[in-house]
Amino acid sequence: MREEIEKYIKENYDVLQEYPWNEYPNYTTFKHKNNKKGFALIMDVPFKKY
Repeated sequence: MREEIEKYIKENYDVLQEYPWNEYPNYTTFKHKNNKKGFALIMDVPFKKY
């Protein structure tokens, strides 16, 4: 699912993909190339059962 979302964003928007946090290598952000404003963050959120 994650790969499909990343592929969709890359194909439909003129973006820069970054991995800004060394301690979280799976977290990625997307920014518009023209103004460098971020619009998406993809990260792992653990599911906890209570």
